[in-house]
Order: sequence, then structure tokens, then C-alpha cells
Amino acid sequence: RLFGAPRLAAEQMRRRIWEELGFTVNVGISSNKLLAKMAGDLEKPNKVHTLYPEEIASKMWPLPIRDLFLVGPATEKKLKALGIYTIGDLAKTDLLVLRQRLGKHGETMWHFANGRNADIVVPEAAANKGYSNSTTTAQDVSSRSVGYSVLLSLCETVCMRMRRDGQSGSCITIHLRSSDFCNTSHQVQLHNATNI
Repeated sequence: RLFGAPRLAAEQMRRRIWEELGFTVNVGISSNKLLAKMAGDLEKPNKVHTLYPEEIASKMWPLPIRDLFLVGPATEKKLKALGIYTIGDLAKTDLLVLRQRLGKHGETMWHFANGRNADIVVPEAAANKGYSNSTTTAQDVSSRSVGYSVLLSLCETVCMRMRRDGQSGSCITIHLRSSDFCNTSHQVQLHNATNI
């Protein structure tokens, strides 16, 4: 509320990002996360849009079904086979039909098409469930001593953040990606939690 109404605050934020950092952002404003995300995708670039519940029928329902969050190519194909081409078509479809044909996913999409989303916007981020750090080295790491130095540096940063937050952990995972993009990982469970 320090910056005025939501749209005014969003306009200030969008303008400052453009003027000070030189890149564009879209800002979506609504009463829940789903509608805010959909609003942010309405028209690009560098725009502010609202999508409040009373605007769903005019702004969201005419959009192609593929534009709805969680609708990928495979789901789009299934929905089109049912005669559902727009988000409005989905919103008006009998929920029982969607449950029978698409199960729980069909029900979730129906709620989304009607602007319902259980994820509320919270003023503070949720507590970390895990801590991680990664780096891409300038050169391939081919010796054990260099590998240990890289790991030590990453671990020090992670543990510093854990100590700052008063946290400890007992599951440690290491992921490695080679120069030809092959991935390897290893995980170990410690007997006691640590932040050192």
C-alpha cells in the first residue's frame, strides 16, 4: 500500500525495471496466483494487466485452451477430442464428464478455467525445505584436488545460509554434469544433521 493501488504500484515497478535495468516485464494482478499468472500472459511485452474474477468471462474464456496453466500438448489434444477448444468451453463443460475422461487432472483444469485456485498470495516466502548451490566451472575439472575445492566452496556457501537461518540438514546430494551434458548424482543420509 506504500505505492498506491495495485495497478499503480505495478506500473511503477514495471517502469523502474525498464528504466533502471533495461529489460521488460509483464505484471499480472488478481485475487489469486493463477489469475495473476494468466493476466501476466495476456499481452506482451512490458504490460500490466488485471484479471479479476468479474473479468474472467471477457478476458480469459475466449483464449485457446492451450493458454490455460497446466494444459500441455497431450492434454490439449484430449480436450479438443471432447470438443473443448477455448478456456470458456472447458469452464462450461460438465465436471462429471471431465472427471470421467481426465480424472483428477480434469477437475483441476475445470477449477482453473473458472478462476479458482487454492494457492493464496502470502506476504512472506515459505521456509526453505532444502538448500542448494551450483556452479559451472570455466574449465573441465579433471583432478580430484580441484573437484574438492569446487565442492568445498559450494558447501561453504550452503552452510553459511543454513547457519544464518538456524537450520541443519542430514541429506546431502551432489549432482555433476559433464561437458557433454551427461548427469550423475549421488545422495547420502547422515546419522546427524549438520550445518558445517
